[in-house]
Amino acid sequence: MPAVAKKPANGKTPAKAAKAALAELADASRISHFRGVALMLPPKLPATFALDMAEVQASQGQQELGPTYTLLVGLLGRGQWRKVRDKIAEDGDSMEQIGDVLQEVFKAIMDPYDVTPGESPASATS
Repeated sequence: MPAVAKKPANGKTPAKAAKAALAELADASRISHFRGVALMLPPKLPATFALDMAEVQASQGQQELGPTYTLLVGLLGRGQWRKVRDKIAEDGDSMEQIGDVLQEVFKAIMDPYDVTPGESPASATS
């Protein structure tokens, strides 16, 4: 009698188990760091983040940082934003450095998605 492959106890073949593991990994939160502060980010970068960033960039001629604050709190949440803000204060950055500081924050957010500010997420894979 020929040997018959037994199905795993969980009912999943190795290929199905691997596919499920990859799907679970794709749905996992991403982790980044800003000056040693760990940031938990959503599994996928929302398209609205890019749209909001475009809006912020369009208004860069103004001295108003309200839209940037709204954008960052919307993605990070108030608790994580407070940690980032406290780290900036702890490091003693001045108002003259705010542009560089914000670029650093946006880079920390975008790096886990292999996207740089001003680049569409699709271009990272094309």
